[in-house]
Amino acid sequence: LAVLGGQKLTADRTYGVLANVVVVGIIAMVPFLNKGSARRPVEQPFWSAVGVGGVVFAFTISILAIKNLMPMNVDLLFDLTFILPIVAFFVTYAVLKTMREGYMYGLNKRYYRLRPPR
Repeated sequence: LAVLGGQKLTADRTYGVLANVVVVGIIAMVPFLNKGSARRPVEQPFWSAVGVGGVVFAFTISILAIKNLMPMNVDLLFDLTFILPIVAFFVTYAVLKTMREGYMYGLNKRYYRLRPPR
């Protein structure tokens, strides 16, 4: 961030650390926001996908903070920083949603094996 005159307030890596504090803080709050009864990611794919998106965002924002060490175009790196977490969210959600059918079938099969219907 630049102030009038083009001088930076702090170094880029400081903003990378601050951004990670914000992202990790939000990821750490997710389990407290959702107090559902799910014990596995397949049972609540949305919240699992939110966590994966947050972890990917933390990783990409860290890479953006050290952009001078990355052998990539800075504009591409900036775009990937905000696009990859969204893609990771949707891919994780889709995979967990499709896995849910087989998981629930196996869970119900085990349940009815233990307690057969009368």
